[in-house]
Amino acid sequence: MINILAQKYSLFVSVFCCVVIALVFGSCSSKKFLGEDEQLIRGSEIVVEGSEKDSYLSNLKNEMKNIPHPRPNSRILWLVPRERSYLRIQQKQDTTGWNRFILRNFSERPALNDSITISNSASAFERYFRGKGFFNARVDYDVRVKRHRAFVKYKVQPGRLFKADSLQILTPDKEVKRILAEHHAEPEDHRGCGRVV
Repeated sequence: MINILAQKYSLFVSVFCCVVIALVFGSCSSKKFLGEDEQLIRGSEIVVEGSEKDSYLSNLKNEMKNIPHPRPNSRILWLVPRERSYLRIQQKQDTTGWNRFILRNFSERPALNDSITISNSASAFERYFRGKGFFNARVDYDVRVKRHRAFVKYKVQPGRLFKADSLQILTPDKEVKRILAEHHAEPEDHRGCGRVV
């Protein structure tokens, strides 16, 4: 008798938990606040050609994460999307003290699929690689849209790494020459070293 009650109780708790989880996930959707042609960024990936084999390229790929680019919004407790509370509060005209508290501490501006921002990010990645010596670097991107969700994939083709063999500073100013000569030690191998003329 007790075993049958325990089974019924266990079944009731399981069904109740499933219903609560379904309600939470259904009510936390941000899609209902979006326009017809708007999509939220739900994934962002950077692929650098050759980074699996080259540790320098792998390090550059890790540093690229610091360059601003569209990323998915984070979630509260891995469940509730932060942009949902932002969109919900922005839809209301009245902002109470509680709503302002939520906006400041628990919400994020939604990361929307914006072709201009994505294109600017790709250009920033290209400039970054060119600044690191990959002057022929090319960055392409692909945006995959599924309903109100967008997934962005940046593909970096770094090309060949260029290195400076020598540096020559030309200046008519004798004081500048003197200062540079004081701070310049001439090693036996002159490759990669500067020279003041």
